[in-house]
This record gives sequence, C-alpha cells and structure tokens, in this order.
Amino acid sequence: MFFLKLKNTFDKLDLTALFFVFLAIKFFLSWLFGQIIYSVFPNKLSHPLSEAPAYEFFTAIVLFAPIFETFIFQFLFFYLGEKLKLKSSFIVIISAVLFAISHHTSLAYIVLTLFSGLFYNIIYLKIKNKYKAGIAFLFIVGIHALYNFVVWLNLVFLK
Repeated sequence: MFFLKLKNTFDKLDLTALFFVFLAIKFFLSWLFGQIIYSVFPNKLSHPLSEAPAYEFFTAIVLFAPIFETFIFQFLFFYLGEKLKLKSSFIVIISAVLFAISHHTSLAYIVLTLFSGLFYNIIYLKIKNKYKAGIAFLFIVGIHALYNFVVWLNLVFLK
C-alpha cells in the first residue's frame, strides 16, 4: 500500500521535480551506505584521483565520468540488453555489478558503487520507460555529475 502511494506520487511529478527528488535520495542513500561501509571498512573509501591536482580530479569525476559511465552502464547496457531480449532486472543487476567492478580501488569502494550503480540503473529504467532513452541519459548524467561535484568539493576543500 505504501509503495503504491509512493509510486503514484512519483508518477504525478514532472521531470524537473523528479530530478531534484532523486538527487536528494541519491545524497541520502550515499550518505547512509557510506556510513555503514565506512564502519566496516574504516579509511578505505578514498580514491586515487583525489590525490591528483584539483582541476584534473574535477575534469575526471565531474565532467568525464558521468557522461562516459552513463553511456556505458545505462544507455549501452539497456540498449543492447533490450535488443537481446534480456529482462530489465537482469540488465540492472549486471550493469551495476560491472559499474562497481570498474571502481576497483578498494573492496569498500566497490560495495559503495554497487549501490550507486543499482540506483542509477533503476532510475534510468524508470525515466526511459516514461520518457525516452535520451532524456534518461541526460537525467542520470545530471544526477551523477552533481553528486560527483559535491564529492569533489568535499575532498578538495574539506580535506
């Protein structure tokens, strides 16, 4: 009953409102899972790029990664998966696992990015089904880039 009401609420929101709702959910879930993972793997969530000069780090995680990763792990996986007639749930899981493995700096980081991959894939699928793949692509790129921008700000200015 609760999830049906929640679904109906989301169905009534326009694309802009959905963007900000999902962005807020992304921040909350990342904080929550980050706390849990950090308690199991203390000091294991750093990324080698954070040691690079700030402009290189920014270019990599805010500009390049969201576009490249969304193209590969959402757009391409769903496009090919649908051509191969794979179930959406299978595509969501396989893509999220490969997304996580591509962030192989530590086991803690892989686990954290697995949750991010699942989140991005589920949202991509919902937006793609309601609108179009191009809209879903830009939607995920935007959420991913804004999230990474806040991470970048935190790592560069609050070290």
